[in-house]
Amino acid sequence: MKMRRITVLAALAASLTPAGTFAADLSAGKDLAASYYTSKTLTFPGDAKSSISRSVFTTTGRSYLEAVLPKLEEPNASIAKLLLEYPDTGIHDYWWPRKGEGSYDGSTTDVLLNGHLVMKGEPRARTFCCGLTLEVFYRYLESHPKLAERIPKDQYGEFKRYWFCRDIFSPGPLDAMTTYSVGVAVSTPEDATPGDFIQIWRQNKSGHSVIFVNWLRDAQEKRIGLQYWSTQPATGGIGFHSELFGSLPKQIDESHVSIARPVIIN
Repeated sequence: MKMRRITVLAALAASLTPAGTFAADLSAGKDLAASYYTSKTLTFPGDAKSSISRSVFTTTGRSYLEAVLPKLEEPNASIAKLLLEYPDTGIHDYWWPRKGEGSYDGSTTDVLLNGHLVMKGEPRARTFCCGLTLEVFYRYLESHPKLAERIPKDQYGEFKRYWFCRDIFSPGPLDAMTTYSVGVAVSTPEDATPGDFIQIWRQNKSGHSVIFVNWLRDAQEKRIGLQYWSTQPATGGIGFHSELFGSLPKQIDESHVSIARPVIIN
């Protein structure tokens, strides 16, 4: 399989539209958090039958979140702050245990909720995707005890099972949040906001649990992929990453992208 290289212009968008969608007029350079562009290259899987000639406009994940954070509303602002606290230096490497290698919950450490152990880490503080995103969600619940009460203590294991996907193409976080009334679906992709929880499935039926950062767009501003935060081999553990929609085995199946957002209760 050949690798297609796509040049990316990295701009820091800082405008929030009334619909709740972050946008920047990249062609005119309007509403940018910085008055400069940096050029870099992202490498995506492809083959001779999949030539991608369109430019892709995106941003550097951490810089983008830091730039738009003052514009974010709750609960997304709190979630964005939480994920920015995690180091992306490789200290929390990615590890999905094979059969017989032991088991843990994919979190950076043991996680407590209301004094109960809800997730088990492992000695080297490694991670896997759904475990990391669930850890972030539990950390959010710690600051919102009334919301946490909606998950009965004897159902913590079941909540985790829903989050970790019960079946191929399960919506993961959306399944867990809506079942226990702690979150809602973001049904319109353009309404996705940094800090939303997303479950993606690729054409080869491999899944990934991530937290939304931004859409990848072509020169006509069409959504052609996703920029997110999670833990994955490509970033040596926790970090920001991007993937394209498409029909190739390792590309995202756009029909199986589920977006969830925690509810706010007083």
